Amino acid sequence: MTAAAPATLPGMPQHVVMPPMVTPLQPGGDVDTASAASLLRHFRDAGVDGVLLLGSSGENALLPLDQKLKVVEEGIRVRADAGGFHIMAGITAMGPADAVVQARALAELQPDSILVPAPMGFPFSPSELHDYFARVCDATDIPVFAYEVPARTHTTLGSALLGRLADEGRIAGIKDSSGQIGLTQQYTALTKSRPDLVLYTGMEDAIDAVLLAGGDGAIPGLANLFPEFHLALVRLAREGRWDAARAVQERINTLIGIYFAEVADASFSAAFFAIVKEALVQRGIIEHAVVSAPFTPCADQVRDHVARFLTVGQELRADLDDLVGAPV
Repeated sequence: MTAAAPATLPGMPQHVVMPPMVTPLQPGGDVDTASAASLLRHFRDAGVDGVLLLGSSGENALLPLDQKLKVVEEGIRVRADAGGFHIMAGITAMGPADAVVQARALAELQPDSILVPAPMGFPFSPSELHDYFARVCDATDIPVFAYEVPARTHTTLGSALLGRLADEGRIAGIKDSSGQIGLTQQYTALTKSRPDLVLYTGMEDAIDAVLLAGGDGAIPGLANLFPEFHLALVRLAREGRWDAARAVQERINTLIGIYFAEVADASFSAAFFAIVKEALVQRGIIEHAVVSAPFTPCADQVRDHVARFLTVGQELRADLDDLVGAPV
């Protein structure tokens, strides 16, 4: 296998907000392409820098490849109408053969980047993980982000592996959803020493801390619903207004409470998907709050909870422009 030269990797955007888009589904379980297009246009009009499609928030592990490609196709269509709108597409696989098939299929659609976590099936060694990432990265010319998400993969990639992949020209960036601030600090140190490598955080309750440490942007689930808060936070961080950034982060942390509702027979993931989708239904952006099987349908149970938090969001939004000093 021959690694690409680092110079062949284009620079990735900095100071960004990219929602990890939930995947709208029809009652039968297929992708609702009309709702996906509506949601993508909503993000574009909100002023975010792009979207992550088929990340953990997109129920990627439960969608067959043909349905995944439908989601990315909608993203590419919206990108054509919005210059600079970054489309990142996620892979989830048990091993390199499946990951390579997905990477090549996605590459045919030409997203701006591909997000690759560790394999889902086994706790591989660093050497084995390097082989996995090398095979996937070398199968496509699309820039690859390594996805640190141990809650899903039960594997930690680590700065030594990611530094090696970066030095080989195989990855353009890192999405860090580790939830471990010490590991995040290692990754910010890694990116500071490699100017072409960027770090986006998925740690929603500490975005300001990651940006202060040197992170380049955020891919937060709550931006599906309240992207204006994240845009304000990133702007304030870029301007070095950290007290105001912390105040916006506190508002975001209040809104994170929307994730937590009492639901019967449902996992946290099922409730998360149902809550976010129900909120988008109530806002008239998508048609259905359907979740993938075998998740427990629970939109009916969370309807009132969601409505309350949408009201809280409106209340917290009221003085956001004053805090930032310009409309967001």
